[in-house]
Amino acid sequence: MTPAAVGGLVKAGSAHHLSDVRPLLVLCLNHADAGARLAAIDALDASHALQLVVEVRKRLTDKDGAVRQRVALLLGAIEDRAAVPMLVAGLSRAESAAERGALTTALAEIGTPESAAAVRSQFVTEKDLAARCVMAEALGQLGDVVSLELLARETSRLLSPTELKAVGRKYLRR
Repeated sequence: MTPAAVGGLVKAGSAHHLSDVRPLLVLCLNHADAGARLAAIDALDASHALQLVVEVRKRLTDKDGAVRQRVALLLGAIEDRAAVPMLVAGLSRAESAAERGALTTALAEIGTPESAAAVRSQFVTEKDLAARCVMAEALGQLGDVVSLELLARETSRLLSPTELKAVGRKYLRR
């Protein structure tokens, strides 16, 4: 079955009671093809995602990075607090900056003290600029005192007039 067909099947399942389509949805979430798993996750509505949360969480350890990213975002959107330890663990072993960004976004949406601590810890060690920007946004979204202090410190350090002038000179010389 093609990824589009799997996505369509899952989307169509949204109109039915979960007990009627559960085996089919679980089968789609565990499809052998990563593209099909991705399509299933994208097509899963929030109501069914909440009811299938254990199956959804299993995909946080998927072989495919894109699947892990989408699952993280879905778990964040449904604010699955029980997924926080798995999201935190995923953050430390994420293979790409995009994956770290998705995990950070999910942790910020859930907003527990544990998720805030993980985002702060990753932010101070992150080297990728795009991921750091996502993490800075997450720190602001978390809004706890420690996260906001870290964000303020880092912002003033990075955007001081001397550093900004040096960066401008570096790139304006070309």
